[in-house]
Amino acid sequence: MNAESIPGPPSNSSVDNLLAGREILLAACSKSMPRDFPQQMCALVDNYFESRIREAVSLGILSSHEDLAIVAVGGYGRGHLAPFSDIDVLILTDLDVHKDLEELASYLFYPLWDLKFDVGHGVRDVKQNLELAKEDFKVLASLLDLRYIAGAEEPFRRLPNEFRSEVLPVAGDDFCRILWENRSKAGKGMDSVVLEPDLKDGWG
Repeated sequence: MNAESIPGPPSNSSVDNLLAGREILLAACSKSMPRDFPQQMCALVDNYFESRIREAVSLGILSSHEDLAIVAVGGYGRGHLAPFSDIDVLILTDLDVHKDLEELASYLFYPLWDLKFDVGHGVRDVKQNLELAKEDFKVLASLLDLRYIAGAEEPFRRLPNEFRSEVLPVAGDDFCRILWENRSKAGKGMDSVVLEPDLKDGWG
């Protein structure tokens, strides 16, 4: 089954609810953005993923809720989404990356792309995340903010525990040193300037 042949969701589905909820939230911003907009937007996207996983099981795209976990990382993991924030998601699974997971990824993410959300995602098991985090500081930074959304809880519980015990003792000092050096260089000679954080490409 390819992305084009994936069955569409029923009426009043996760996609409909996401679209309607986003329109309501954006309409509320016509005069000024509500203070709790980032939390409301985050909850709306959370609900989409929770519902979408249930729909995937009912349609046979995913055999069980327990096959994987949907995990928010980065800013989304911190529970805040501005109107045009990236939605960064990790599909955490011990299953082999095979066609079924490709179909699931299409089912989860194509509707978001169609709605012009900027979505980044990865499909990895716990061990792969740990190994990548030791080598890639951007992966390490993203794993500092993990939040469970849907699916199996067991791999989600394992990841932060093993991240703290296996990755931070090995790579944590170098990560902090390089982050400090980069920020120090950015601020050199600009003491009177208020520096804005690089929310998209920054590590922290």
